[in-house]
Amino acid sequence: MSLVVEPARPEDEPEIQRLVKSVLTEFGLPYDQTVAAELANLEEHFPQPRSVFFVARMDGRVVGTTAVQEAGKGRAVLKHQYVHADYRRRGIGAKLLDAALVYCRVCGYREVQLETAPWMQQAQRLYRSRGFREISRDENTVRYHLVLAGS
Repeated sequence: MSLVVEPARPEDEPEIQRLVKSVLTEFGLPYDQTVAAELANLEEHFPQPRSVFFVARMDGRVVGTTAVQEAGKGRAVLKHQYVHADYRRRGIGAKLLDAALVYCRVCGYREVQLETAPWMQQAQRLYRSRGFREISRDENTVRYHLVLAGS
C-alpha cells in the first residue's frame, strides 16, 4: 500500500466531505454549515499559491486531509487535519503535517496557528513534536502556535 500526499482535486470533494464528517462525528464535533461550505469548494476557500488543501491517498483512496490557509501578516492557519479511523497510527497524520509545514515555509510564512479539541491527545502530541506551543485553551478548543525557523 503506497501513500501519496498531494493537493486535492475538485473531484475529491465528495470523498473529503465523507471523511471529515465521519471523523468529526466520531469525536462528537459538529459538521456545521461553515465546514460543509469550505469543503464544497476547495479551490475557492484554499486558493493556491498561498493556500492549499492536501489529501493523503492510499491506493487511490483519500485517507487523510490537512489544509493551509493564508491568515495575513505572514501567518498561516492549519485546518482540517483528519485521518480516517482505519488508517491511524501509521504516520499519515505526521506526513500530512510535515507536507503542510514545508508548504508554509515555501510560501514564506513566519507563523503557523491551529486549533484542536482538548480530547485529541494524539494530535496534540504530534503538534508539540513539530515545535508547536500551546497558547490558549478552553473547554472545547486548544490553540497552538509555531514560529517557523529562519523567520
